[in-house]
Amino acid sequence: MNTTLMELLVGLLAVLHSSQSLGQEDTVNTEWQKAKDQDGIQVFTREVPGSSIREFKGIIEINSTLDSLSGVLNDIKACPLWVHQCKDPAIIETRGYTERYVYQISDFPFPAQNRDVIHHARVSQNPKTRAITIKLNATPDFCLNNTLATCEPINRSSNIRIRHSQGTYRLEPINNMTTRVIWQQHVEPGGHLPDWMVNSMLVSVPFSTLGKLKEIVQQEKYQTAKLAYNENGVAVGFEIKNW
Repeated sequence: MNTTLMELLVGLLAVLHSSQSLGQEDTVNTEWQKAKDQDGIQVFTREVPGSSIREFKGIIEINSTLDSLSGVLNDIKACPLWVHQCKDPAIIETRGYTERYVYQISDFPFPAQNRDVIHHARVSQNPKTRAITIKLNATPDFCLNNTLATCEPINRSSNIRIRHSQGTYRLEPINNMTTRVIWQQHVEPGGHLPDWMVNSMLVSVPFSTLGKLKEIVQQEKYQTAKLAYNENGVAVGFEIKNW
């Protein structure tokens, strides 16, 4: 299998964050190891106990505000424009700014079978540092006993469902115009993708995605975004939202 096909096979796994136990008892080194440092983007990987798939962490400092970057992450339709191989994302249910359920398909080239995932997304903010954390956890059976209209096509899907997934986006303001983005994830795609193939792409995927995030956040609709805060100094939504 050539490198291009390998990249496509694991590319959309960039927004899928999982930690499925494989029943291994071996002791592993869980220290982060730097894998790439280029164009202002650092990528680290580490072993995960009980898994043959490594976890990655990507870090970048972007000349943009917390509000603008929050806008990109809030705009589910923008996912294919910056997350590597993201396709057909959709909101299943929204429970306010801080909580929602989202869906996306991983469109793999033949002969691999497509994957899909339902993520429960939660947003929180530290009022002192202003850092915003977005946690994503897979809820694969959310639609099985749900009568929401948005669940109907999901329940008919023949894709391989990602059952165990978790990850974090963290936005840390450095100053009023610079924000550090830390993206951490562990992926167990399931099915018959070889572990070595997935591990081989865990550097290029975050490197590409964070580079595109740096570009897309400069769009006017995100540059004009403005978060709304409650009396405790915690973001509760957007005062200005143009997407």
